[in-house]
Amino acid sequence: MDDQEENQVDHANIVAAVKIPLLQSLVSGLLVLAFAVPAGYLLDLNRPWAVGCLAAAAASGLFWFGSVATWRGSVYCLRANEPDQHQDQEVVRVELLDDNKMTYAHLPANIDQLKTLAAGVLSGATLSEITWTGAGRPFSRAQFAELRAELVRRGLAVWNNPSTPARGIALTRGGLAAMRTFASMGPTSSPTTTRY
Repeated sequence: MDDQEENQVDHANIVAAVKIPLLQSLVSGLLVLAFAVPAGYLLDLNRPWAVGCLAAAAASGLFWFGSVATWRGSVYCLRANEPDQHQDQEVVRVELLDDNKMTYAHLPANIDQLKTLAAGVLSGATLSEITWTGAGRPFSRAQFAELRAELVRRGLAVWNNPSTPARGIALTRGGLAAMRTFASMGPTSSPTTTRY
């Protein structure tokens, strides 16, 4: 990633993480103020402006902290891009937004394979090699091992027992979010224009 692309990513992170929620919380506070002050006069309160300002401040604060909680809850932002042209095999490039830092994962699979995997996992299938590799299944053993390693490396999955890899892996919260994203992609979804 060059400096210009990195600056664009940082700017996008700042806008999404700070500027938009801040503006929304300020507007929410002003709207509450616009309703609270007249209500204070109608209710014949002693200091309707003070009550209105307190209500506006409370509304702004609640909205801001709610936005921060939502931001933290949706840790991963995914966008599948077209396959990397420098690779011999198909690769889906995924953008991961974690604690306001953008990183990239290159999943060694195509969109259809990832959609199939996601649908199966979300329906209760395990991430075992035997479930997903072999004749009539979407992955070769080597490809699935590489995909599994990348999921673990990027924090989308963890080993059930790190000292015994044969026990397989489990998806993290971010991994489940990624699978939901892939499962929700329609048959006409464009990997180059759809952002999650």
